[in-house]
Amino acid sequence: MPISHTEPMPKTPSDKLYKLIKSLSSAEKRYFKLFINSKDASNSKYLQLFDAIYAQEEFDDEALRLEIYGNEPVESRKFSELKAYLYQLVLKSLESYDEKSSIDYRLKGYLLGVRTLFRRSFFDDCKDLLYKAKKVATEYEHFTSLIEILEWEKRIAYAQTDIAWLDRELRRISEEEAHWANCLSNFVAYRNLFFNMLLNVRKEVSRSPEQLAQMRKLMEHPLMQDESQALSFSARVMYHRINSIYLFTASEFEAFYQSSKRLVELMESHPRLLKEDVSEYISALNNHIISCGRLQRYGEVEQTLEKLKAVKPLTKDDEAKIHRQYYQNKFRLCISSGDFAEGKKALEEHLREAEKFDQAQFSKSNFYLQ
Repeated sequence: MPISHTEPMPKTPSDKLYKLIKSLSSAEKRYFKLFINSKDASNSKYLQLFDAIYAQEEFDDEALRLEIYGNEPVESRKFSELKAYLYQLVLKSLESYDEKSSIDYRLKGYLLGVRTLFRRSFFDDCKDLLYKAKKVATEYEHFTSLIEILEWEKRIAYAQTDIAWLDRELRRISEEEAHWANCLSNFVAYRNLFFNMLLNVRKEVSRSPEQLAQMRKLMEHPLMQDESQALSFSARVMYHRINSIYLFTASEFEAFYQSSKRLVELMESHPRLLKEDVSEYISALNNHIISCGRLQRYGEVEQTLEKLKAVKPLTKDDEAKIHRQYYQNKFRLCISSGDFAEGKKALEEHLREAEKFDQAQFSKSNFYLQ
């Protein structure tokens, strides 16, 4: 059968550069200016384009082209290349910005340093970096990095023909590799159980007997029989998140309360990890607020709401989730307690703060009607 060909649709100018630049915080924008000035002095065109995009209220590709080139004829390819280059510059700037605070980037930097030093036979310097990397990776449960670090230990010993060291340390390395691989496999298994549980809830909101039967079957998994089956902090968090979803769906509200409370306490016992990622903590606080509300423990709802609002967001998604979940639960509390004056005050605060977010997040009736 002959293959039919259709004429390609005219390509719509991509707004991905616009969206990326408009998402920058003031600090990230300042950092970008410093970043490109340190890279290249002849940057007038893309700096001009950056400022033009940042100033736009709505994306207008033709207005940007006129801003940069005026009425002079210019190939569309040239403008596209300028935008593509600026996109890569902004991305590199953000990567550099994140390196200062991200454990992921720090570990990546250590291991890239090891590779560079290894190629130049600076083996003792490699070992110094591996020691630092191992300490950080262990603390933050970066299992893949820990396995890579152990592989580097063997490679360095082999390159140095250090048979005595290998003879002494190989068993220890093998045991550590097996341990970290087991931890990784264990966490992945819990993560998959979590997503399966979440899919069950999201695909069918009616709470049918068939849905509950499927969820009970997931809860019969050997990993869900006891918290001790979770081999790491990350896996324990997943264990309690899975448990909470099931208990809420099954309307076992006292058990849901106890599970959500245990999860919040568990996460707060590792404050350093909360400095790296707060997304799961935001969800845990939200679940605990809901559990308290179901049992009419309004004092605890108030306390946990204040705790939620005090969380320092690490991403724009964190910021939006905190705002949305705080005010959804605040409105629900005011309705349940009959405190409509406080509800009106909260609504006014929400409307002021919501201006910086995508309004589509608040257009659904279920945001306001609890």
